[in-house]
Amino acid sequence: MFDTGQQDCTIDGLFFKLTCHAFPESYDVFYNDKQVAYVRLRHGELKVTNPDNTEIWWNTHDTDCHFPPDKQLKNEGLFDDENERLFYLTIIAKVIYKKLNNPNWQVWQENHFLNIGID
Repeated sequence: MFDTGQQDCTIDGLFFKLTCHAFPESYDVFYNDKQVAYVRLRHGELKVTNPDNTEIWWNTHDTDCHFPPDKQLKNEGLFDDENERLFYLTIIAKVIYKKLNNPNWQVWQENHFLNIGID
């Protein structure tokens, strides 16, 4: 099932501005009206980068990132539904805050699931 109801959203104080609906589904992410990150789901890879897309902060193809089968992305260029979208954008919000609080932070410094309670 493809979800065509994407829209802008706010998660943990970060504003995700939808910039493309599909292939890729992408967002500019703002904190206090300043763009702080870019998010893109394309070719089955979800990633978050700095605003000009030159430094990858986290992506689903990273060897340090393993999701259980029921939490893996179902589509190549857009989220399957609102539950999947919220699950992944919540993870990304955590990544963004970690990077904003410590510009030297790297994903390998965490456990595989960024301490969000996924078993």
